[in-house]
Amino acid sequence: MSDRFQLIARFWARKRYRRLLITLMIVTLLLGLLPLALEYATVSLLKKAGATSAQVENIDLNLFSGQFKLENLTFQVEPYTPARLQSLSFNVGMLRLLQKQVYLQTARIQGLQLDIEQQGQLLVINGLSIPTDSSAQKDKSQAKGLPQSVPGIRIEQFELTESSLRYLQSRLDKTLAIDRLTLLHLDSSKPEQAADLALQASIDQARLSLDAALRVFSAERSATGKLALQSLRLQDFSSLNPAELQQLQGTLDLSSEYRFRLAASGQPALKADTALEIRDLQAQYKNLQQNIANVQWQGLVELQESQPRVQGDLHIRDSETRDHEQNFRLLAFSQLALSQLEYGRRQLSVHQAQLDGLLGLEPDNQTPLIQADAIRLNQLQLPDAGAIEIQTVDISKPEANIALTSQGKLRTLAELEKTLDALLPKTKLSGEPASPPAQADATSSDREINIGQLRLQQTGVVDFVDNSVTPLYRTRLLLEQFDVESINPNRLATFQLKLQQGAYSKIQLEGSGLLFRPTDDLTIHSQVSRLDLPPVTPYISRAAGYGLKTGTLDAEISASLKQRKIDALMKVTLDSVEVIETDPKTAEKMASAAGMSIDLALSTLKDDQDEIKLEVPVKGDLEQPDFDISDIINTALGKAMRVSSLAYLKHALQPFGSLVTLVSLAKAAANHISLPAVKFTANSAEIDDDQQALLEKVGRLMKERPKLKLKVCGISAAADKQAIQAAMKQQLLQKLRAQQQIEKDSGGSEKTTTVEVDPQAVQQALIELADKRAAKIKNVLVSQHGVAPERLLNCLSEIDLAEDRQPVVTLTL
Repeated sequence: MSDRFQLIARFWARKRYRRLLITLMIVTLLLGLLPLALEYATVSLLKKAGATSAQVENIDLNLFSGQFKLENLTFQVEPYTPARLQSLSFNVGMLRLLQKQVYLQTARIQGLQLDIEQQGQLLVINGLSIPTDSSAQKDKSQAKGLPQSVPGIRIEQFELTESSLRYLQSRLDKTLAIDRLTLLHLDSSKPEQAADLALQASIDQARLSLDAALRVFSAERSATGKLALQSLRLQDFSSLNPAELQQLQGTLDLSSEYRFRLAASGQPALKADTALEIRDLQAQYKNLQQNIANVQWQGLVELQESQPRVQGDLHIRDSETRDHEQNFRLLAFSQLALSQLEYGRRQLSVHQAQLDGLLGLEPDNQTPLIQADAIRLNQLQLPDAGAIEIQTVDISKPEANIALTSQGKLRTLAELEKTLDALLPKTKLSGEPASPPAQADATSSDREINIGQLRLQQTGVVDFVDNSVTPLYRTRLLLEQFDVESINPNRLATFQLKLQQGAYSKIQLEGSGLLFRPTDDLTIHSQVSRLDLPPVTPYISRAAGYGLKTGTLDAEISASLKQRKIDALMKVTLDSVEVIETDPKTAEKMASAAGMSIDLALSTLKDDQDEIKLEVPVKGDLEQPDFDISDIINTALGKAMRVSSLAYLKHALQPFGSLVTLVSLAKAAANHISLPAVKFTANSAEIDDDQQALLEKVGRLMKERPKLKLKVCGISAAADKQAIQAAMKQQLLQKLRAQQQIEKDSGGSEKTTTVEVDPQAVQQALIELADKRAAKIKNVLVSQHGVAPERLLNCLSEIDLAEDRQPVVTLTL
């Protein structure tokens, strides 16, 4: 034992050994106290920065191995939410630090919870303010290249897990929940080596994934990888909407393979192959409500030299734009497909645009103004904001439903004006402008629109109803051909149009001209064949004071407009025209202008085929055209006489021959032959079996006399009126029952309810019933008995409520 004490005494006696031992004891003490000092320093720094409370559960540090671990750090700045860090650990290469290199073998952060708020130039993290203006200026000054004093950095593995970053702004509050973020192989000594970044996170309920290969130390920094975002709800960002956008909701999916480069000059470049889908998109802007079932985009997005460029395909399904305030559907379609869309340098081009199931301008769920099965645009070009260029436009099965109100205005005009006034105040579609329009630039119009060809691919329909005349005028036109070439404000266009009205009337139109300024240059040639005249009686009556009881029109019209000067020639053939006076005052004016009564004029112009052939030149200024009627007067050749054989007719129509009579029709008292009338059951347009024999006799007669023409006139009678009124009353009672508006007595039986039908509706139904009966007879004679349709003439239907009058269709030669 004494030897051991002697050895210690000799060691302590030597001064350098004594110093070494004391130094080792101090270092050991410092190493033991260093974690406590770090805990104290961390808490002190946080409180000095403004934290009202701060706490660190544990800090471990090994200076020899370079291992550091911090557990359960929390701090709070009242009244902000506390910030939390569950775990922070890393392993530093200590020898590398002596060589001015930061080398992290591993670094892990777990359970980090921060609230980040932008307040002007300050970044506030859970209440702790961090200035950003100086750092921003520093970053800006270094944008042209890498900092010269950056030490070497190498990170083998960095990992952030189970963390959340909540970003707060005046109009946004969103949380990024990070499941896992990893960074591998980041090394400043190997600038061309890519570091791998992977992120799995969520924004609220939307899943976010990111994979990237990063080159942050290269002279040309870059990031290449994939980005995916699933089920992002647009309504969660509604606080960012402008004030006029009251609603925006839908679900967004995004996936992209991208490559981003930042040149040493600071010029960014991006190339991303992107797929985007928005489902159940709903937006409300002022008075407009937009609903879209699905929007899909697949294509390439590029950014080169600060110029964006987009290429790809866009598909929109089940879209509807509606003015919700007045329940007015402006536009709807089942699908819009834009193929090979390209946008760049303020120019847009689309190889093909296909629009299916179009509906436009539909007020309150009524019939829309326009419809089309499909519209296809080929080679659409928008060189700049003031021009549209389209190679071809193909339209399939268009339908126009044109309805005029009792005031003679387009039905949808009032609704459209209200919609546009709500969107763009002071917009007017009719009336005088508030101020004189500015003088147009003579060269500006050539940049507006240029369509190479517009073609009708499949037959269309035009339905027209005019409620401003009595009775209302209704017709349907079959659009068989509609071709236009070279639609341009400053070039002549050529066009062809073919229409069919009913089963037999046809209209053809072709020509050329300036479609945007037709009064400057327009040439047309038109042919009209077998046009029934009785339906246009409301318009003739208003202009001439006479209605057309029967008759057809064939016409050939050649016309030209040059600088608002008209030069036209109309060759007209009127067949079997009979008139009735509807307005004595207007009729008297017309007779005075012609020098004879209209009845006498028509009678003298008819040839032995009961036809009138005229050539009517029209010349003069468009504002006051000079219609030359001298040809009409000079063509009078005397009254044509019609001779018929009553005996033959009575024999041919046995056993109905006794009903054949001579009648006087029209004011001129011209003699006509009345055949037996076809009788009908009240409120029915079906032909009874006992009337088929009569029609067979009439059909045989028409075959034996090929020059005969037959007037087919429907007549509704008192029995029809009673039946129609009864049917309408029954419909009203059924409607009241369905709506539970009929009262019941104490026994549960319905009380007697009196309903009144609209007299005008009854009147209109009587007219339409008479029209149906006449059309039925004409169809039977054509289809079953081979009578040429041009030999069967429609009449203006009648309503005869005399007691002895029966529902019939009269047949008159």
